[in-house]
Amino acid sequence: WCQFSSSTSMDGKGKLVGVVFVLVMLGCHVAARRDVVKVDHDERRGFLLVSFGFLRGGHMHVMVEDFKLHPLLEDVQPDYSRAGLSIQRRPRLPVLEEPQCDPLMELRTFPDAVSQQSSDFEESFSEEDEGNYGIYFINCCEGTTASFTAHIENYNAGPDYLSAGESMLPTVYMAAFVAYGVALLVWVVYLVRHREFAHTIHYLMSAVVLVKTASLLFESLRYAGIQETGSGGIWSPSFYAFAITKNLMLFTVLLLLGTGWFFLKPSLAHQEKKIVVVVLVLQLFANIAMVETDERAPGSYTWLTWYDLLRLFDIICCCALLFPIVWTIRSIREAARTDGRASRDLERLEKFQHFYVIVISYIYFTRIVIFLINETMPFTLTYVSHILNEIVTLAFYVWVGHKFRPTSDNPYLSIPQQMTDMPMEIVDTAEDENENENENENGDEGAFEV
Repeated sequence: WCQFSSSTSMDGKGKLVGVVFVLVMLGCHVAARRDVVKVDHDERRGFLLVSFGFLRGGHMHVMVEDFKLHPLLEDVQPDYSRAGLSIQRRPRLPVLEEPQCDPLMELRTFPDAVSQQSSDFEESFSEEDEGNYGIYFINCCEGTTASFTAHIENYNAGPDYLSAGESMLPTVYMAAFVAYGVALLVWVVYLVRHREFAHTIHYLMSAVVLVKTASLLFESLRYAGIQETGSGGIWSPSFYAFAITKNLMLFTVLLLLGTGWFFLKPSLAHQEKKIVVVVLVLQLFANIAMVETDERAPGSYTWLTWYDLLRLFDIICCCALLFPIVWTIRSIREAARTDGRASRDLERLEKFQHFYVIVISYIYFTRIVIFLINETMPFTLTYVSHILNEIVTLAFYVWVGHKFRPTSDNPYLSIPQQMTDMPMEIVDTAEDENENENENENGDEGAFEV
């Protein structure tokens, strides 16, 4: 069922669906704790293959096949006694690790590929051995590159294929699913009761929460599958489908709220459209990086590159969110100077400044603080960062929904039409002239309609 086929012609919407579907297919074999790490002519002296938090009764099984050292020069003689795997307790910051070749380091060595033999070993963990462990490959044979395939299976008593700090995640995400479901129900009921004041943006906000709720359900089922069998099974592509869609929709809605689209003005200016397109393209790349990071074990040669790209694209998207909000704040401030209703416009200015601060706080907490908490918590409590992330995200959703709720007196929504007709740096000259002509023709009928 992980096969992909498509028609030769697709419209714009179909292309987006197709891209999301391709990204989902990349995750068909994602989220397994039975890892297969393939290394081909790797020149690194040492690197992490996988890591796992073991409790009492935990078990590790590693099998290495086709191990070979390739000399870079003809006069180099590979020494197979100086290359192998090392099992070590490891710090909580994997991206900062750079394993060094130590002549005194005890290595689990393997026969070369010519012997047509595979090598495997197992290790069990007692209560005294509990901890976060990493399986490292170390190559102390200078002038050589390494190739091998490692089959790694880690689990705790049960068997529980989730690391010690992840065992609570199925429950955490199921509880989050219930919380978001309740929030969605409350929001839909409110929209029904105030539908005469609702705009298109409010229904888009509903869709974001709906997709987010579905992604939490599938993420809970995905982790439950990993916990029992070591693989997410069918729930992994289902989760990625909704997670990718949610990310694209969330950034789109926040951009539209920041620009004041629909409730502030009927269309986006040219520069605003560019921002939306750039953010969506970057989000697509960020989601590709997310799938690749989850799919590949840390020992993969490109894992760290994908990890860095994920962080980079995500931060750029988050920063791009702020531009439309700044432009809106600037236009409201200008309106306060020119339309004769300074006190009311300054109140609206304060509201959008609050929105700006909350968005920055949400980005900072979920992209930086959560990461630091996750990497500094004890290995048995890493699920706490997931709980905090979902609590903060839900609080952000609730705050945005409350501030932009459809009511007749909402200061965010009741922005006068005159503000959209004034010259702005982000609006094309032609658009300004058309808006001014419409205002002159309609007179007072140009008042904003909720």
